[in-house]
Amino acid sequence: MLFGATFSALPIFWVLDEFSTDKIFWENAVGAAIFFSVGFFIFFKPLAYDSFVRHRTRYALTSERAIILKRSLLNGWVLEAYRINKATQIRFKQGRLSTIDFAVREHQGDDYVWLESVGFENISKGEEVLALIRQIQSELK
Repeated sequence: MLFGATFSALPIFWVLDEFSTDKIFWENAVGAAIFFSVGFFIFFKPLAYDSFVRHRTRYALTSERAIILKRSLLNGWVLEAYRINKATQIRFKQGRLSTIDFAVREHQGDDYVWLESVGFENISKGEEVLALIRQIQSELK
C-alpha cells in the first residue's frame, strides 16, 4: 500500500511542476493520469477489491469435499468442489482474515504453466475451519 501511495503522489508533484515551467501541460498530464491511476489501484486494491471478492464468495464443507461458490460479473455463480482426503496438504495463513489453501489449480499458457493455490480466502474464523478440515481428514478411512 505504501508503494501505491508513493506511486499516486508522484504525478501530483509532476503536474505541479508543469505549472511552473513553459512545457506543454496536456502531453505530460496524460502520463501523470496513468501514474495516478496505477498508484490508486495499487493502494486501494487490498481495501476495496478483496472486500468485493469476499462478499461475492461462499464456502462450505461436507464430509468429503470443500465447496467454493463464487459470483462472477460475467458468468453468474461458479461452483468449484475439491475432494478432501488424508493426503490433502493444507496450508494455513493466519491473520485478521485467514486463508486456508487445500488444492492447487494449474493454468496453461502458450509457453508456460503456472500453479495457483486454491482454498478458503479471507475468512474470519480460520482456526475453527482448519480444525473442521483436520477433523474431516481424521475421520476418513
